[in-house]
Amino acid sequence: MVKLAMKVGGEYRLRNIELQHWQKLAAALRFDEAILIDRIRAMADAMPDQAAAIQKQIEGEGLSHVAITRVCKRLATRAVACQRILQLPSSSAKLLAEG
Repeated sequence: MVKLAMKVGGEYRLRNIELQHWQKLAAALRFDEAILIDRIRAMADAMPDQAAAIQKQIEGEGLSHVAITRVCKRLATRAVACQRILQLPSSSAKLLAEG
């Protein structure tokens, strides 16, 4: 179990953090929710490619270990989970599109 040093929207456990936790954090920080969610989505979108690029770079420098491959796969899997978690409910998406 991965437990963060600081809460995100009242939640310490990484696997339990969902969209509403990021929304709660944005409200607590008085930060624009849409901007925060967009930034987190962008990080989740970029993570698999960034991890693969770093893996390729360090393997090119002669550092190769099964743990590196495992970490990259886990990051990619987590990024996909984050992308799924950060999908807006259809009612919220409609409100944003209308607003």
